Amino acid sequence: MSTENIVNNEESKGLNPEIVIRFIKCNIVKIFIYAAITLIVCFLIGIFIYFIAPSRNYFSQRIELTLPIEGNVFRYPNGKAFNYTDITSPAVLKKVYKNNNLDNILPYSEFAELIGIGAYSTKRALLDADFSSKLSKRNLSATDIKNIEIEYNDSLQRLRHNTYDVMMLQGKIPAKTAVKVLNEIPQAWFEVFRVQESQNLPMTSIDEALVKQLKTKLDISYLIAIDQFGSYLYQLQRLNEYLGKLVNNRRISLPTGEYYEDINTMLHNLRIYNLGLLTQTILNSKELRGELDITYLQSRIYNLELTVNKLKMEQTNLFKSFEMVQVKGGSINVQAGKEPTEATAINFDSSIFGQLAELYNRDATNAIRREIAEQNITLGQELAQQESSLVKYQNMLKAIQSSATTQGSREKFVVMFNQMLDEAQVLSSKINMLKQMLIGEYYLSTTFYSNIGDSCMIKDHLVSPKKLGVVLLAVWVLLNALYVAILVSKDYSKAINRKN
Repeated sequence: MSTENIVNNEESKGLNPEIVIRFIKCNIVKIFIYAAITLIVCFLIGIFIYFIAPSRNYFSQRIELTLPIEGNVFRYPNGKAFNYTDITSPAVLKKVYKNNNLDNILPYSEFAELIGIGAYSTKRALLDADFSSKLSKRNLSATDIKNIEIEYNDSLQRLRHNTYDVMMLQGKIPAKTAVKVLNEIPQAWFEVFRVQESQNLPMTSIDEALVKQLKTKLDISYLIAIDQFGSYLYQLQRLNEYLGKLVNNRRISLPTGEYYEDINTMLHNLRIYNLGLLTQTILNSKELRGELDITYLQSRIYNLELTVNKLKMEQTNLFKSFEMVQVKGGSINVQAGKEPTEATAINFDSSIFGQLAELYNRDATNAIRREIAEQNITLGQELAQQESSLVKYQNMLKAIQSSATTQGSREKFVVMFNQMLDEAQVLSSKINMLKQMLIGEYYLSTTFYSNIGDSCMIKDHLVSPKKLGVVLLAVWVLLNALYVAILVSKDYSKAINRKN
């Protein structure tokens, strides 16, 4: 039907939706062609805008942690808990920034802003999807939503993140340099923190400066000089005991030919036959005693008594804490201080939720009890050491206050003391030599992470394709609606003019 016939049939009604629909049907081919052309034009414009719009490149490297796990927490060799921000800490970034001479490209503050890190987990994605699906249900009360959020947060806390994405915006840095910098960040974290968070080793070295200092102490008191040397020798012994764990019954020899067993024997002889002999000589000889000896021993005893009392109070508090978390009674509980030997029976009746809550509380209580027991063992060992030192100084004070039984020669004592220092200095150098060998071997065998695949570059367009598509679709619909309106208006006007 022509436009003029439509107007003739509907002239009494004027322009109305029915006439518009008939106009569109009459011009459907023309409208379709126009729509196709505008769609192609909008598509090409969209592609053009997408590629010329500002964008930024960033690089990503995925790593997986290989640190030991304790209590669902990754820990460094010294037991400190791992924090994912350690990987991009200032100490790490400054090391990478300096190694790559980036100060010629941009200041450190801008470089630090380009680096980021985030946890990656497929389980996290599934957990988020489950959380969203539960929240999307209809007729949820405020209590339901709160319970869902609590369950989600609990699951999130139990989720272990062992995979991370280290990311870096390219910024002013060339692409090749950016890839190199990104790969060096995890390695720099390993190099910095393997030293910073390594096992706490006693840092003792009987060197020339210490030997000179101890010889000077002889002018004040033979007893004080001997006692301070004993403290340094004890620290050297602690270091040697730790190195024995690293040796692990292996036959490792020094360049000078000694084995760990030889060093251990030398240390034992120095402590028993040199230090012990000189100490007893002072206690038995009035000529070798000084004016400050009694005051020095009383001071040591006083400080040790304070330390022992403090440790005993801490131990008492631990015992009280242990009694507070003892499991008491209950249908599914075990007796206090005993571990269950059989599977726990649960009755599936109206009390099921109470039984489950009791099981959860028992597990939490057992974890607290284990932690308290471990603290008590450590505290007990320290208390025993302090009490042993206290008894030693008390016995020394009794010996000093008693009458001397032998006469001693100051000249012979000084000669023997200097010989002991020389032997200790040589022994200390051997122990430190062994330490360097074992620590170097330990560093080579220690890893914190492993790379997952190669680093990749991602182009991040500032204009979102989805938003751009929605805008162009709206423009396309608007253009076609405008075209149809103009087309109907023109044809209607022409039809009216022809009729008149």
